[in-house]
Amino acid sequence: MGDLVERGLIEIHAYALMDNHFHLLVRSLRGEISAAMHRLGSEYARWYNREHRRDGPMFRNRFVSVPVETDEQFLVTARYIHRNPKAMVPIRALAAYRWSSLGGHLNSRHAPPWLERELLDELMGGAGPHRRFVEAAHWSDEDNALWLPFRDGIDTADLEAVVEVVTGTRISAVDRSGRRRSDAFALVLVLALEFRCESAEQIAQRYGLVSAAAVRTGARRGRVRLVDDPDFAWLRTRVLAALAGPQAA
Repeated sequence: MGDLVERGLIEIHAYALMDNHFHLLVRSLRGEISAAMHRLGSEYARWYNREHRRDGPMFRNRFVSVPVETDEQFLVTARYIHRNPKAMVPIRALAAYRWSSLGGHLNSRHAPPWLERELLDELMGGAGPHRRFVEAAHWSDEDNALWLPFRDGIDTADLEAVVEVVTGTRISAVDRSGRRRSDAFALVLVLALEFRCESAEQIAQRYGLVSAAAVRTGARRGRVRLVDDPDFAWLRTRVLAALAGPQAA
């Protein structure tokens, strides 16, 4: 990431690196975000393959990009990125998460020299207001469809069909009381929100759940399982491979 900044391809305003994905808030004055992301993926895959004596691609899907057009969207996007590790660490410990830029913005961790801090810090109004904005509840927690567009190309029905093939379980056959324990249903909740196929409210209505909060809770449990349960994480990998199609193999 530092190499991309040095080359002038992008500015990096916020980041969070997770176990199986990452988020970046970037800006490119020359319109070279695609070139930067291609270089980042290629260089990382080359390094990882060398270190772990493996071969082949690591990323099966093109990165998803969402234009940031207002100061409010910029702030909410940075907040969303910095809150991403909350499934692994408590909300009040987010700034201590090593692989996030939040600690650098709050001056509680060393910030890498290539992190662009000025704009976000100025809009946030200092470390104190910034920390409160990240830690406190916000309207975007309830409905990110208002600020983060849905992903094109994958709808819930497509996702459900692929999950059913991979897991060998029909979603419609999972009774309501057993859905929380179903790998198939847990995967649908996690990926439907990750791919932004529909809003949490629409997903709740589709599957007869009591509320959008129930959808988000189920997805949150699923994300924790992705970290703790290798078999469940492998199912997700197989679903992503099937969604990507033969061109990404």
